[in-house]
Amino acid sequence: MGSNAHKVVNRANCPVITVQTHSKKLGFSDIVVPIDNKFHSRQKVSYAIELARHYGARIHILGLLESHDDNDAPKFSIKMDSVEDVVKKAGLPYVRKTVEGTNLAVSAMDYSESVNADLIVIMTDQESSLTGIFLGPFAKQIVNHSKVPVMSIKPAEGNYDSIDLTGNARIY
Repeated sequence: MGSNAHKVVNRANCPVITVQTHSKKLGFSDIVVPIDNKFHSRQKVSYAIELARHYGARIHILGLLESHDDNDAPKFSIKMDSVEDVVKKAGLPYVRKTVEGTNLAVSAMDYSESVNADLIVIMTDQESSLTGIFLGPFAKQIVNHSKVPVMSIKPAEGNYDSIDLTGNARIY
């Protein structure tokens, strides 16, 4: 990713879509929403729902579990259930899948290519709350290497990691 695009993704307060130069497809029919165990992971769901409604797209709820997270699987399943419930209540077509791996960014990109996705929606998950200008390793890898366009969303301030029945983030 070029330095100007990197600055925009890091500093923008609005979602940013980055598209590699070889991309030729317009619109969205399959949107991948990777869900992991990071604190802000579910905040992106409301954005994906709005895009899916607008374009008549299918949402792919992709659960990403690190191979060593066996103890977290039941809690993670509850997180995935809540995302599925919101997408289902929005009346959108969806697919739910969970994959395990050691490099979750590669797993997300591989899945996106396998379903011929047109968009991956991610959180920027800043590495440092002190500087707030560095993409987390997952986001950076996806934005830099995905052949599929990527929508990057900066996490909201506060303790958001839930979504209400309308698909909006909920604060605690």
